[in-house]
Amino acid sequence: MSKDFELHGIKTIKPVGKKVLVELNPIEEKLTKGGVILPALHHEEFRIGFILAKGDGVESFEVGNKILVGWTFGESIHFPDQDILDDTLRVGTQSEIWAKIEE
Repeated sequence: MSKDFELHGIKTIKPVGKKVLVELNPIEEKLTKGGVILPALHHEEFRIGFILAKGDGVESFEVGNKILVGWTFGESIHFPDQDILDDTLRVGTQSEIWAKIEE
């Protein structure tokens, strides 16, 4: 459930205030019955992820909580040495989280 930031010279990412660091499930391309590949864009109206870190102002959620968020949740974190944009790591506010998922 944790990202390896040491590759980028970062030991810890600690959000401030009411912000959370979230790892979202990756977006996958879809294949229609006719064999057409739909690009990994806006298939879903929501995404599921895990809270990796939280700011001191976050009261309703804990690190490790599984959450449900909207498609446009937060801002992506992109490291310059990555060849492609990794859309799975985002920083957003606690108010953008739709629900906590309990299993």
